[in-house]
Amino acid sequence: MSRSAGSTTTLRGTGLTRAYRTRSSTVTAVRGVDVEVREGESLGVVGPSGSGKSTLLSLLLGLERPDEGEVRFDGAPLTGRQQIRRARQAVQYVPQDPASSLDPRRSVERQLREPLRRFRVPGDHRRLVRDALEQVGLGAEHLARHAHELSGGQAQRVAIARALVTGPRILLADEAVSGLDLPLRHQVLELLEDLHVRGGLGLLFISHDLTAVRSLCERALVLDHGQVVEEGPAGRLLETPHHPTTRELVDAVPRLSV
Repeated sequence: MSRSAGSTTTLRGTGLTRAYRTRSSTVTAVRGVDVEVREGESLGVVGPSGSGKSTLLSLLLGLERPDEGEVRFDGAPLTGRQQIRRARQAVQYVPQDPASSLDPRRSVERQLREPLRRFRVPGDHRRLVRDALEQVGLGAEHLARHAHELSGGQAQRVAIARALVTGPRILLADEAVSGLDLPLRHQVLELLEDLHVRGGLGLLFISHDLTAVRSLCERALVLDHGQVVEEGPAGRLLETPHHPTTRELVDAVPRLSV
C-alpha cells in the first residue's frame, strides 16, 4: 500500500451516532461520539457492559454505517468499496475470542495467507507469514497446526499475527486479554505494548480492564449509555476519575489505587 513520505495514518470518527430500532422502541447505542487514533498513538476505550464499545468498533471498522456523523481514514470518508478496502488493510482487527475467529479446518499457515491473498499483498507470502508469527513469538512449528491444537495464549497470538501479516499501521483490539489467565494476560499485553512502542503501530484498545488500559494506553475515554462521559491522559483519568461511571469502573478493580 503506497503512502506519501512522512504521512501518518489516521482513523477518525466525528459525531458518530447509531441507533437500532425494535418493534416497540429505538435504542441509541452510540450518540455523538468523537474518537481519533493515529499511527504511533494508543487510545483506550473503556465502559461498562452495554455502553456502546462494540458498536463504536463496528463503525470504525466500516462494518456498520453511522446514522449521523462520519468515519474518515487518512482524511477521506470511509465510504465506497475502494476506500473501505484500503482502510481494512491498514487498520486491522484483533478479536475478543480468537478461538472462534479461527477456521478449525485450516492450518495456521493457510489462515495467515488468506488476508495476503485477499488484499493482493506482493512478495513472498510464506516469508511474510513466518515473519508475522515471529513478531508474536511463535515459530515455524506452528504453521501446520489447527485451532484445536493451540493453547488459549497461542490462539490469541495467531489472531494478532493474522492482523499483522498485511502490514497494518493501526490495530483495533477488542477485549484482547479477556478470558486469559493472569500469566497469559501479561504476555499478550507485553506483546501489544511492544508492537505499539517498537513497531510504531497505532492502537485502539477496547476493554473493561482499567489496569490494562493504564499500562498500554497514553489516552483513554470512558463511554456510558453511548456517550463519552470522560476522556484524557490514561494515567490522570484512572488515578483521579471525575465522572461517576469512571469512579465505578476504578472501584471495581481492587488493586488499582486512586
